This record gives sequence, structure tokens and C-alpha cells, in this order.
Amino acid sequence: MPLVRLENRQGTTARRTGLALGALCLLLAAAPLAIGASPAGSPVTASPPFKGTVTPTDYTSVTGCGHVRVAVPAFFSLHTGASGFAGLASSRSCLRSPSSEGTVQGDYGAAIVLPHHGGRPTVYANGSFTLTAGISLAPGNCTLHPSRSHYSYCDRVSSISVYGYPFLLDKTTGRVTYSSTAFPSVNNATYNDTFCSSTGCANTTTGSPGSRTVSVSTPFSLTFSPKYAFNKTDKLVLEILVYAQVAATCTAYQAALQGCSASTSLNFANLGNGATLVSVVLA
Repeated sequence: MPLVRLENRQGTTARRTGLALGALCLLLAAAPLAIGASPAGSPVTASPPFKGTVTPTDYTSVTGCGHVRVAVPAFFSLHTGASGFAGLASSRSCLRSPSSEGTVQGDYGAAIVLPHHGGRPTVYANGSFTLTAGISLAPGNCTLHPSRSHYSYCDRVSSISVYGYPFLLDKTTGRVTYSSTAFPSVNNATYNDTFCSSTGCANTTTGSPGSRTVSVSTPFSLTFSPKYAFNKTDKLVLEILVYAQVAATCTAYQAALQGCSASTSLNFANLGNGATLVSVVLA
């Protein structure tokens, strides 16, 4: 009889041990999932290569004795986060046309898909912005003929501009959040305008005739603070729209313009220039 009781105790112990081992195996099987997942509320970082779409566009306009060239078409690389554009424009007064103008513009939009846990994170987009440009203007001589019209003028302009519009878009709900910090921008010109109207004549200038170089190099950090929470299933996108333009103008209306020449060049694309999105952090 004692031997029988001993065997019963051993059987009970074995069953208990088997149940304990089974429970331990289930915990170990579930452990990798718990370790591999990012807990809700922890920071999430997106860095190159990014996922998303890009829409670049180049535009040119020429009249009279104007000239333009797209040196590097507008681009945004999802693989590296680099983006930019490079172009040249020039114009001059000439006998075959009273007005000459050259304008070249490169635009691009990047829609970066962002991973997230839901909730209401603050989003930080970090990067760098560098460009070099040349501006040259010789205004020449303008002879107005106001007696022929109530209005006459000579416009001489050499200009560059680069600016961007970043925003956060929840594509599931359509809600938009704008950055509380600005994307870097540059707007630089040499301008000489001589005009007459029914109230009199005047001359306005910005900058000095001649040639000069414009250089800008700065980091940027865009900050988005949504006022509403995201669902985990929402598609969250960082949209960055950038516009870059160079323009050169020698135009006249009811006037004679001689000796005007304008030229601009913008390198916002190569040799270390351009805008680079380094990372997007949701915290």
C-alpha cells in the first residue's frame, strides 16, 4: 500500500510539473513579440530611406532677348532626403523687342509617410538648407515718353527666391497641422524701376547695380504640435512643398531702354547645396 501511495504522489507531481513547464513555454513564446514591439507613447524616428511620393515640376518663361537654363531639375530623393534645384536666367535690352525677360522655376512636393503609435505626438522634422546664388544688374538708360500715355516705365530686375510650405497631414481624417517654426527662405533682388503716371514721375531702387553673391547655410527644425489625437490606423504624412525661382528682366512700356542687362544664377542642388531632410521624430 505505501508503494501505491508513493506512485500516486509521483504522478501528481509530474502532472503539476508538466503544467508549469507548459505555462513557461507559452510565456517564452510570447516574449519576443513583447521585446520587439515599441511601446505606445515611446518616440518614433523616420530617417532615409523614406517612404512616400515626390512631385517635381520645372517651369520656364522667355520673352524678347531673354535666356534661361535649367541646370539641375527640381528633385527630392526619398533614398537620401536630399532635394534642390539649380537654374540660370538672363535678359538684355535689344532692338527687336522693347521688353526682355527670363524666368526659370523649380518646384517639388514631397509627401513622407510617418510611422506612429497614435495619440498626440509632437513632430520634429530636422535638416539642413544651403544655397549659393549670383545676382547681376546693369540698369542702362531709360527714356520715358509720358506724353504718349498716362503711364510709362522701365523695369530692371535681377532676383532669386526660395521658400517652402511644410505641414502635417492626417490623410485619413483630412486634418492639417502647420509648423510653428518656419522653413528657411531666401528672397533677394536688385531692382530699378523708373516710371511716370498721371500723378508724376519717380524712380525706385533696391540694391545696388553691379554683381554680388548670396550665400545661405543653416540647419532647420520644423515643429508640429497637433491639437487632436491620431488613431493608430490613421495615415500620417509630412508634406513639404518647396519653390525656387530665378528671374532677370529688362522691360519698357512707352519708353526707350538701352544698355540694360540682368542675370541670375541659383545653385540649390549640388556641391553641398540644397535642402536635406535628415530625420522626423515623433515624441
